[in-house]
Amino acid sequence: MNCTACPKALKPSALWRSKEARQLFARFLALALASQVPSAFAMHCGRQITNSYVDAGGSVVILGTWGSGYQQICNVNATWNNVSPTTCKGWLSVVELVTATGKTAILDMSDAVTSCSTIPGYASSPAPVYVMLQQ
Repeated sequence: MNCTACPKALKPSALWRSKEARQLFARFLALALASQVPSAFAMHCGRQITNSYVDAGGSVVILGTWGSGYQQICNVNATWNNVSPTTCKGWLSVVELVTATGKTAILDMSDAVTSCSTIPGYASSPAPVYVMLQQ
């Protein structure tokens, strides 16, 4: 690229003219895009949560309007399906807020979930990847 009228900041540097730099950038870009692919195919189950409870063992169970029945999302006392109690307590606060206000929640489910309406119930449910309050 020949740009004699370009400001110095916009002129291509010798670094970008090297084949190695372009290859390194291409690899970085490919890696960045590839790391986004799994989340692009995850199922997002979102609407209102009409009921929720925490049982004596610490399981957090919700009833969402997406039609799959009650499903466990985590446990406040012990790691459940790779979700720590600390994360669970954060999710519980979102669940309580959504339930109390009638706002919408979005649960990002694993790639194994193909339909929100067919998620197995209670402790057979897969754990969400995240629980989000939708404004």
